[in-house]
Amino acid sequence: MAKPLPRIDGTETIQQPKPVEQRPTQKKLENPPASEGYIPRNVDVRMSRAQARILRDKLRTLQDTGAKTADGKPVNNRAQAVRWILENEVTV
Repeated sequence: MAKPLPRIDGTETIQQPKPVEQRPTQKKLENPPASEGYIPRNVDVRMSRAQARILRDKLRTLQDTGAKTADGKPVNNRAQAVRWILENEVTV
Protein backbone atom coordinates (compact mmCIF):
# COMPACT_ATOMS: atom_id res chain seq x y z
CA MET A 1 0.00 0.00 0.00
CA ALA A 2 1.25 3.50 -0.80
CA LYS A 3 2.46 5.74 2.01
CA PRO A 4 -0.18 8.36 2.91
CA LEU A 5 0.57 12.03 2.26
CA PRO A 6 1.34 14.24 5.30
CA ARG A 7 -1.45 16.42 6.67
CA ILE A 8 -1.32 20.21 6.51
CA ASP A 9 -1.33 20.65 10.29
CA GLY A 10 1.63 18.27 10.67
CA THR A 11 -0.22 15.57 12.56
CA GLU A 12 0.13 11.98 11.58
CA THR A 13 -2.53 10.50 9.35
CA ILE A 14 -4.42 7.54 10.65
CA GLN A 15 -5.58 5.04 8.11
CA GLN A 16 -9.14 4.01 8.62
CA PRO A 17 -9.69 0.27 8.39
CA LYS A 18 -11.86 -0.76 5.50
CA PRO A 19 -15.33 -1.77 6.59
CA VAL A 20 -15.84 -5.51 6.47
CA GLU A 21 -18.93 -6.56 4.57
CA GLN A 22 -20.98 -8.82 6.75
CA ARG A 23 -23.58 -11.08 5.23
CA PRO A 24 -26.22 -12.78 7.28
CA THR A 25 -25.50 -16.44 7.67
CA GLN A 26 -28.23 -18.80 6.57
CA LYS A 27 -28.23 -22.44 7.38
CA LYS A 28 -28.63 -24.31 4.11
CA LEU A 29 -30.41 -27.63 4.26
CA GLU A 30 -28.68 -30.39 2.33
CA ASN A 31 -31.92 -32.11 1.33
CA PRO A 32 -34.88 -30.01 2.40
CA PRO A 33 -38.19 -31.83 2.74
CA ALA A 34 -40.28 -31.63 -0.43
CA SER A 35 -43.23 -30.21 1.49
CA GLU A 36 -41.37 -27.06 2.55
CA GLY A 37 -41.72 -24.00 0.33
CA TYR A 38 -40.38 -23.84 -3.19
CA ILE A 39 -40.20 -27.01 -5.25
CA PRO A 40 -38.03 -26.66 -8.38
CA ARG A 41 -39.61 -27.82 -11.62
CA ASN A 42 -36.40 -28.31 -13.59
CA VAL A 43 -33.82 -31.04 -13.13
CA ASP A 44 -30.41 -30.98 -14.77
CA VAL A 45 -28.94 -34.43 -14.32
CA ARG A 46 -25.81 -36.18 -15.53
CA MET A 47 -26.55 -39.87 -16.13
CA SER A 48 -24.26 -42.84 -16.34
CA ARG A 49 -24.04 -44.63 -19.69
CA ALA A 50 -26.29 -47.40 -18.40
CA GLN A 51 -28.91 -44.90 -17.24
CA ALA A 52 -28.75 -43.06 -20.57
CA ARG A 53 -29.27 -46.34 -22.45
CA ILE A 54 -32.25 -47.23 -20.26
CA LEU A 55 -33.83 -43.82 -20.91
CA ARG A 56 -33.13 -44.11 -24.64
CA ASP A 57 -34.72 -47.56 -24.79
CA LYS A 58 -37.72 -46.38 -22.74
CA LEU A 59 -38.16 -43.38 -25.05
CA ARG A 60 -38.11 -45.64 -28.12
CA THR A 61 -40.65 -47.98 -26.53
CA LEU A 62 -42.92 -45.05 -25.65
CA GLN A 63 -42.64 -43.67 -29.18
CA ASP A 64 -43.41 -47.07 -30.71
CA THR A 65 -46.52 -47.48 -28.56
CA GLY A 66 -47.72 -43.93 -29.23
CA ALA A 67 -47.61 -42.95 -25.55
CA LYS A 68 -48.81 -39.48 -24.57
CA THR A 69 -48.20 -37.38 -21.47
CA ALA A 70 -51.08 -36.33 -19.20
CA ASP A 71 -51.56 -33.13 -21.23
CA GLY A 72 -52.05 -35.18 -24.41
CA LYS A 73 -48.69 -34.48 -26.06
CA PRO A 74 -46.91 -37.42 -27.70
CA VAL A 75 -43.67 -38.51 -26.06
CA ASN A 76 -40.99 -37.29 -28.50
CA ASN A 77 -37.96 -36.51 -26.36
CA ARG A 78 -36.15 -37.51 -23.16
CA ALA A 79 -37.80 -34.82 -21.04
CA GLN A 80 -41.26 -36.00 -22.09
CA ALA A 81 -40.19 -39.60 -21.42
CA VAL A 82 -39.16 -38.67 -17.88
CA ARG A 83 -42.44 -36.79 -17.45
CA TRP A 84 -44.40 -39.85 -18.70
CA ILE A 85 -42.49 -42.13 -16.30
CA LEU A 86 -43.26 -39.82 -13.37
CA GLU A 87 -46.94 -39.64 -14.33
CA ASN A 88 -47.48 -43.34 -14.96
CA GLU A 89 -44.91 -45.48 -13.21
CA VAL A 90 -44.18 -43.71 -9.94
CA THR A 91 -46.47 -43.91 -6.93
CA VAL A 92 -45.98 -41.70 -3.91
